[in-house]
Amino acid sequence: MRHRTRNAALAAVALIALGGGYYGLSAGGGEGDAAGGGPSPAERAAALDLTLPLDAYRLDHAAESEVRRARDLLIRDCMEQAGFEWYVSTEASADIDPARRRYGVIDPGVAERYGYHLPPDPRSAEVERVRSETLAEPGAEAAYFGPAESEEGCVTSADERIARGAGEADHALFTDLDFGSLDRSDLHPDVVAAKEDWRECMSARGHSYDTPRDAAGDEAWDLDAPEATEAERAVAAADVACKHEVGLVETWVRAETDIQRDMVAEHAAELERVGAANATYLENARAVLAELGGG
Repeated sequence: MRHRTRNAALAAVALIALGGGYYGLSAGGGEGDAAGGGPSPAERAAALDLTLPLDAYRLDHAAESEVRRARDLLIRDCMEQAGFEWYVSTEASADIDPARRRYGVIDPGVAERYGYHLPPDPRSAEVERVRSETLAEPGAEAAYFGPAESEEGCVTSADERIARGAGEADHALFTDLDFGSLDRSDLHPDVVAAKEDWRECMSARGHSYDTPRDAAGDEAWDLDAPEATEAERAVAAADVACKHEVGLVETWVRAETDIQRDMVAEHAAELERVGAANATYLENARAVLAELGGG
């Protein structure tokens, strides 16, 4: 049982380090005022309250960033002790709160500039490039991941330090609830009706898609390409405009909030343990940042 608990805790830390994340990234932005003097789509997007009941049991984006930073520093020190340089950027990360993409692209400025592509993060790309060069050196992978059939590499030791004293928590349950509530809310009658209004709005703009997911998943978009095409950006901009015109995101948040409230009531004890474990991860991470000077 202890081994299973340890592995679950390390998996939770690793999930946070990878972004914790769930649906992709986005960022704010947009142009001007809406016609008629009302709030612009960008202002409406910025004003959206995307907080859900399960958020009380997860680390927020800023806290996740602290955990990732502490983990990076621990890995760096371990790799240096093994004789390898390990690059940790001193610049702030450009990653954006994944909650901004839970219901698809919702920020006009992002849609107009990037379409359905994720906004680029040059800092992360540089970190990945330099670290890949290090891992190509003889013996570096063994130091990083641990020797074959071992879990004693720098990654594991860093995760163990962050998870120290966290206790047992069912992070897999939390993830299942998180994704499950999104799937269930997608089928909620109010959301289905709002998506039909969205479809009609898009049709009036000359775009034939049944749902926002269909628009984002159009095979015409090459999301692996460096940049979005003009056509992709135009559809994404219309998608966002229609979401705000029909109030799709607000409707979706209300529906998912009701679903998650029931989930929290049913799994209160398990979720309290998840929240407590996350608080321990953050406490440990801040201790590491204080010890290693944050960089």
